[in-house]
Amino acid sequence: MIPATLFGGHHFLSVSNYSPDGHERTLTNHCDDAILKVQEWIEANYALDLTIESMGREVGMTERTLKRRFRLATRLSPNVYLQKVRIDKAKKLLLATDLSIKAIAYEVGYENVSFFVKIFKTHVGQTPALWRKSGVV
Repeated sequence: MIPATLFGGHHFLSVSNYSPDGHERTLTNHCDDAILKVQEWIEANYALDLTIESMGREVGMTERTLKRRFRLATRLSPNVYLQKVRIDKAKKLLLATDLSIKAIAYEVGYENVSFFVKIFKTHVGQTPALWRKSGVV
């Protein structure tokens, strides 16, 4: 089961960011309803080919406005947030299934396995295979 945070009647994957002092911040702990709606939409559609344009269209914002407000609310770009959601989902699949790395990459929205491994390593510090072997949560 994927842990979720209830916020404003919405369930979100608990994707976190770390402040400069090392303290974890949940990225849905803000009051911008439009950005919360985008986050909910990303959670539901992370495996699709999402673009800034499609995210903005969901809430009636231009790409520029969406990027500005998303960064203000979460301190991340929408694309980095999407990456974090996908990597979180991939980590759950790595631990809970015997799916291949390639299958997991496709399952979470990456068509290019090499790119998935690169993004995973950037966010986690290890390749998906090494992370799975270590059993780190």
